Amino acid sequence: NCKMVDGHYELPIPWKYPEEDLPNNFTLAHKRLDSLVKRLERENLFSRYDTEITKLLDSNYAEVVPDEAMRDAKRIWYLPHHCVKNPNKPDKLRVVFDCAASYGGRSLNERCLQGPDLVNKLLFVLLRFRLHGIAIQGDIREMYMQVSIPVYDRDALRFLWYKDGKLVHLRMCSHLFGGIWCASSSTYALRRTIIDNPKVDPLI
Repeated sequence: NCKMVDGHYELPIPWKYPEEDLPNNFTLAHKRLDSLVKRLERENLFSRYDTEITKLLDSNYAEVVPDEAMRDAKRIWYLPHHCVKNPNKPDKLRVVFDCAASYGGRSLNERCLQGPDLVNKLLFVLLRFRLHGIAIQGDIREMYMQVSIPVYDRDALRFLWYKDGKLVHLRMCSHLFGGIWCASSSTYALRRTIIDNPKVDPLI
C-alpha cells in the first residue's frame, strides 16, 4: 500500500490484526503527561519541550485531532511521551514516544508487525568502497518522519499536550522513532526512492 502523497511516501501501520480494536488508554497517557510536565517544570525545560512539540506541528509531522475524528474514530491509542537529552548535545532536546507502553495487557508495538530488516549490512557497504575512488556519505534528516501515515491510521498515534494551560489532543501524521515497524517501513520507502527514480545509482 505504498504510495506517493504530497512529495512523501505514505505507508500504513502493519497491524497484526487489522480489524482489532484497542483499549482506551487515555487515562494512562494523561497520567504520564502530568508526570512529565512536573518534571519539565522542575528542570526548567517546559518551554524547550513545548518548542519541540510546536516543531512537529509546524513541519506537518503531527496535527491537532480534527473534531470529526474525536467523535467517529474507530481505533484510538494514546502514546505517552518523554524528553531525552544527549550529554554530547546539551542544547538538543528530543521528544520520544513510548510505543511499548502497556495498558490492558496490550501495547502498540505488541499489536504491530516488525517487518523485515532492510538495512544494508555493514560488510557489503565496506566492500562497495572498493568499486570507486571516492566514497560519499549522507544523512537523511528526520528519516522516519519523512514517511507519512494514512489518515485512517493516525488515531492510533495520538498524544496529549498542554497549550496555554488547555489539554490538547494531537496525533502523528508520520512514522516515528519508537514504533517497532518504523525502521522497516522507512527503509522500504528509501529503497522505493531508488526504484522510482532510475537515474539514482542503485549502489548508493
